[in-house]
Amino acid sequence: MKQTTYLSKSLDAYGDRAELDAEAKKITADKGVLARILQSNVAELSGYELQEVETFIEGIEVSKVPLVSETKTKSRPEAIVGMNTEDSVPGEGKITFDVRFYICIPEKEHIKILLNVEIQNDFYPGYDLVPRGVFYCCRMISAQMDTEFTGEDYDGIKKVYSIWLCLNAPQIEADTVTSYSIMPKNIVGATDLGRHRYDLLNVTLIGLNENSYQKKVTDLHGYLGTIFSQKLSYGEKIRILEQDYGVKPTKEVMEGLQKMKGLADWYEARGIEQGIEQGIEQGIERTTKDLLIRLLERRGQVPEDLQHKIDAQNDVVILRSWFQIGLEVTSMQEFLEKIS
Repeated sequence: MKQTTYLSKSLDAYGDRAELDAEAKKITADKGVLARILQSNVAELSGYELQEVETFIEGIEVSKVPLVSETKTKSRPEAIVGMNTEDSVPGEGKITFDVRFYICIPEKEHIKILLNVEIQNDFYPGYDLVPRGVFYCCRMISAQMDTEFTGEDYDGIKKVYSIWLCLNAPQIEADTVTSYSIMPKNIVGATDLGRHRYDLLNVTLIGLNENSYQKKVTDLHGYLGTIFSQKLSYGEKIRILEQDYGVKPTKEVMEGLQKMKGLADWYEARGIEQGIEQGIEQGIERTTKDLLIRLLERRGQVPEDLQHKIDAQNDVVILRSWFQIGLEVTSMQEFLEKIS
């Protein structure tokens, strides 16, 4: 059975999720956000400060939507055009990466690494995510032919990472980080001719759920949990990011958080509205009242006397008018004033 993701909430049932997903990808593609993801999950970046990691990131591209509009591309330094998110290899078909980029690390033997970050809403899409991550890595390697290496010199292959943000991880997988890579195993005798011979791909799954921002198992879980939470308001997210993580979000991230929150609220409200209409048509008063309470909970804590008032109201016309008021107001106090 498909579970509702905490990023998209009721979108699968009540609307097109594409615009919300696009905002989530743009937020993830911000250099400050990427740097935090990379710092603790890319072995080659161990020991580097966040500010340094940001300077290593280049070639950011986001699938299907540009980071900024065509007219503003030149004015935003964080959005460096370099890699195409759509990858087509002859005979291998076409795939689209969520966020694709590369890093160049000074004073490292292998200074260039290719990466992609995927935002996964459904932890059980009908197949295992790990093989898909391995496939993405393999595509990033095979696509390097004749650009990073040739058939006469495979030593030029650059290491690749595919990092998956699993936003609706089941409890057993939530607040975890799991890494998959190639490791040698000596069957007979022992030999070690260098890690660079086999350390060419890494798949990392980061398990998150709606409560990750509270548990703070790691700073990264708390940070990402805050960004993608649907329980937290826009203002609460900004406050937590600044106070708990010392982060002043960029203008683009702040706009993305605000828009993502607004889209989620709108889609869920539309879903509730449709549910109420269906409940009214079917004469299901209890369902109608429950859905109205759900909407009001997004405006603040619902007072007990208001719950009793709604429970005692059996006039469908009044219930519908209260719901319409609930869509228009931004706070519980405003709602109470309008129905008094």
